[in-house]
Amino acid sequence: MKQSKYPPAKLRYGESLVAIEDFNFYKDDADAGNPYNTTFGIKVISGAFQGYASCEYDIKDFRIFVDQLCELYAFQRDRVVLSEICYGSNVTLSMDKAGHVKVEGLIFDDGMEQSLTFAFEADQSALPPFISGLKQMIP
Repeated sequence: MKQSKYPPAKLRYGESLVAIEDFNFYKDDADAGNPYNTTFGIKVISGAFQGYASCEYDIKDFRIFVDQLCELYAFQRDRVVLSEICYGSNVTLSMDKAGHVKVEGLIFDDGMEQSLTFAFEADQSALPPFISGLKQMIP
């Protein structure tokens, strides 16, 4: 696997973390209409548990996810979901009117033999660095 040229985008709050890392976009696949044109990993640390999921996605949907995160931060939306298209690993971010963010989801390993269900709370201030990191990944 080639090394990603992008640093991880991290949503960190205390010891808890969701990170999008090892991001790769395959332009030829996107140009050919293949929705499996973007790969990345989701790393999760929640309490005493941690896990990693390899993900495949369509760059068009990734752009929408980032736009929706911006709307979440601006209180124009109360929920955003990233659900990858191969194994179904997903991360949901929701925010109340006071700026309290709930991060929750379910990630699977490559063979779907292992899974991690997670949830943790964060503050609205954790979103801008995460959004900025994701925007740097978009071609």
